[in-house]
Amino acid sequence: MKKFFLILAAVAMVLPGCQKIEESIDALENRIDKLEQDTIPTIDEQIAAIQTSIKALEEIDKSLDESIKALESNDKATAEEIAALKEADKAIETKIEELKKYVDEALNSTKDWVSATFATLEQLNALSSEVAALKSLVEANKAEAAANLANAISNLETSLQKWVGEQLSNYYTIAEIEAKIIALEKAIADGDKALQQQLNDLKSQLETAKTELTEAYKKAIKEAIETNNGVINTKIASEIAAVNKRIDEEVAAISAKIATLQAQVDKNTEDIAKLLARIQSVSYLPEYSDEVATIHYLGDLSEITLDFKVSPKECAAELAKVWQTAVSCEALYTKTRAALLVKMSATAFEVTDAENGVITITASGENLSQEFFAGAQEAKVALVISDGNNSVTSDYIPMIAKEVTNEIWYTSTDGNIVTPYSGERNDFRSIESLFGANLVSNTYKNGVGKLVFDATITLVGEAAFYQIDNLETITLPNGIKQLGGYVFAYTNYLRTIKLPACLEEIYRETFHQCNAITELTLPDSVTKIAAEAFYNCSKLEYIYSKLSTPDNMTVIVDETLRWVSRHYPAGDYKIPEGVKTIGQFAIGYPNNVITVTIPESVDTFANYIFVGANNISAFYGKYTVDNRHVIKDDILYGAAAHGLTEYEIPEGVKGVAYKIFHFCTFTKATLPASLESVSNNLFRNCDKLREVYCKAIVPPAYGADYDIFAGCAKISTIYVPRASVEEYKAATGWSQHADKIVGYDF
Repeated sequence: MKKFFLILAAVAMVLPGCQKIEESIDALENRIDKLEQDTIPTIDEQIAAIQTSIKALEEIDKSLDESIKALESNDKATAEEIAALKEADKAIETKIEELKKYVDEALNSTKDWVSATFATLEQLNALSSEVAALKSLVEANKAEAAANLANAISNLETSLQKWVGEQLSNYYTIAEIEAKIIALEKAIADGDKALQQQLNDLKSQLETAKTELTEAYKKAIKEAIETNNGVINTKIASEIAAVNKRIDEEVAAISAKIATLQAQVDKNTEDIAKLLARIQSVSYLPEYSDEVATIHYLGDLSEITLDFKVSPKECAAELAKVWQTAVSCEALYTKTRAALLVKMSATAFEVTDAENGVITITASGENLSQEFFAGAQEAKVALVISDGNNSVTSDYIPMIAKEVTNEIWYTSTDGNIVTPYSGERNDFRSIESLFGANLVSNTYKNGVGKLVFDATITLVGEAAFYQIDNLETITLPNGIKQLGGYVFAYTNYLRTIKLPACLEEIYRETFHQCNAITELTLPDSVTKIAAEAFYNCSKLEYIYSKLSTPDNMTVIVDETLRWVSRHYPAGDYKIPEGVKTIGQFAIGYPNNVITVTIPESVDTFANYIFVGANNISAFYGKYTVDNRHVIKDDILYGAAAHGLTEYEIPEGVKGVAYKIFHFCTFTKATLPASLESVSNNLFRNCDKLREVYCKAIVPPAYGADYDIFAGCAKISTIYVPRASVEEYKAATGWSQHADKIVGYDF
C-alpha cells in the first residue's frame, strides 16, 4: 500500500528523468518512515501531559482522603494502615505542588527542548516511584479504597506515558519493582540479615538497570531532537526497543527472586506462628533490685539490653532461628492522656543460658522521643514476639535514659574494629594523652563499634583518627570540649560525624580531606574555627552552624571568611558584607564559582585563598584590576585565568600568593619586570604550561626546597632578559631549570 502511494505521488510530480522520480520516491519513503514513528513531545505538549497528570493526582488525593476516613471508622483497621495511607497522601500532595512549580518555573521558562525533556524524564522517574509505591500500599493493605481511587491511579499511569513519549515509558516497570522491594523490605522488618542482604543485592541490580535505562533514554531523546526535530526514527526506535527488552528481562529475573524471597518470608511467618503457640511465658530478669531498665544514649544513637526467661526453655533456641523477623521491643509512654506505643527494633539476640531458657535482647531507641531522653516523659518497655497477626508480650518494665560520656560509638566500612592512635603522627603519644582517659575495650558487635574508656572523655587529641581507612561513622560524647588538629584528616570514607554539644573550637585541618562527608552540623558552642579546618573536603556541601550564612554554604568566624562550599551554585559568589579577612583556603578548589565579588569591608587576604580556583573567570569589587586580577599592597592574590591560553601578571606586582595558578590550563605565562618574589608551587600541576616569560632583571626569589614549576611536565622554555641568563641559571630555585632558561629581548 505504501509503495502504491509513493508511485502515485511520484507520477503526479512533474519531474524529468527516471532517476529523479526514483529519488523522489526514496525521499517520500523516508518521510513516511519518520511519520510512522513516535515523536518526542514538544515542551508545550509536555506541559499539557503533566497538567493532565496533576489532575489525576488531585483525584488520587481526594480519593485517599475518603479512604482514610473510611478506615478511621472501621474497627478492624490498624493504626499502621491509617498512618501509612496518611503518609502516602502527604507525599502525593507534595508531588502535586512540586509538579505545579516545575511547570510554572522550569518548563515555561526554558526554550531548550533537550534540557527540558531531560528534566521531565527525571520528574517522571520520581513520580513513577511515588505512584507505584502508593499502588503497592493500597493493594497490600487491602484498604477500603473507593473505586475512583483505583480509576484515578489507572488514569495517572496512562498519562505518564505521554510525558516523554510512549516508547520511553519503561520507568514505570522499574518503579513497580522498586515498590515491591520496598513492600518486601517492610515484611522482612528489622529482620533476617541474610534475606536483607539478598534484598539489597536486588536493589543494587535494579538501580544499575535504572541508570542504564536513563542514559539510553537521554541518548535517544538528544539524537531525536537534534537530528530529526523530535522524531524517533527506525534506528532510534530499534535501539530503544533493545534497551526496553533487556530491562524487561532483568525486571522479570528480579521479580522471580522477589517471589522466592516472599516465599521465605511466608515460611518464617508460619514457623513463628507455631512457636508462638508453644510459648507459655516470657519473664523479665532485672539487672538491679529496683527492676528499672536503663537505655544508654550517645548523640542520636541509643540502645537497651534486656534479659528474659522463656518458658518452656526449648523455645529459646527455636526463637534464635527466627528472632530477626519475630522479635522486637515496644515502648509505652505513661502519664499521657492516651497510651502511646512505640516500636523499638531488635538489633541483637543471644541465648545466654540455654539450660534455663534465658535470652538477651538488644534494641534501638531511635524511635523514642526527645522528651523521654530529656527526662520530661516517662516510658516502659516490653519484649514482643510476633508473627504479624498474633503476639506474646512480656510485662512492661520501667525505663530510664542515661547519657554515655566514656564511650565513642562508630561504624566501619569492613565490619572490623577501628583502631585510633595509628600512623606516624602519634608514635610518641599515649592513648590517655589523646583522650584524657585509658581505653578499656574496643569491640565491634551487631554493626556497631564501641571504644570504652575508664573515665569521661574530655578531648580528642591531635591526629587521633588520622588516615584511618575503615572509619565510616563516628559519634563523640558530650564532655569533649576540644578536637585537636588533623583528628579526622585523610579519613577518606568517613561520611558522618556527630560532634559533642560542648565543643568550643575546631582546630587546624581537623577535617582535612574528609572526602565522603556531604554535610556537617557544628554545635552552637563552637565559636572558633582554625585555618584549613575543612580544607579539600571535596564533597562537603553544607555546614549547619550559627556561624553559617542562611544558605549554609558559607562560614564566617570573627569577620573572617573561613569556608565556601565547593558546590556553591554556578555564577557570581558575593563575599558577604562585613567580612574583613578572607582566610586561608576559604575559596580553594571551588567546583562552580565563576565570578567572585569582594566587598569594601575586606582589608586582609590570607595566603592560599584562591588555591586551585581555576573556574573563576572574573573578579569584581575591591582590589580588582580589569576584572582579572586581585592585587593588594603589590601582591597578586587572585588570578582569573579560566579559559585563557595566556596569562600575564600586571606590571607593578612585586609578589605572588601561594598556588594561585594551581591546576590552571593556560599554555603561556608572563611575569612582570617589577616582580621581586614568587610563592612556592606557584604553577604547580599546570600541565599544559609550555612557555614562561620572566621580565625581571633580578631573578625573583623563592625557596630552595620547592619548585614553582612542580608538575609542569610540558614546560619547554623559560625566557629571561638576555643580560640576566647566567644569573637566573645560578639563582636558588631557578637553577633547577637551567637547561630551559633562554635569553630574550623584552
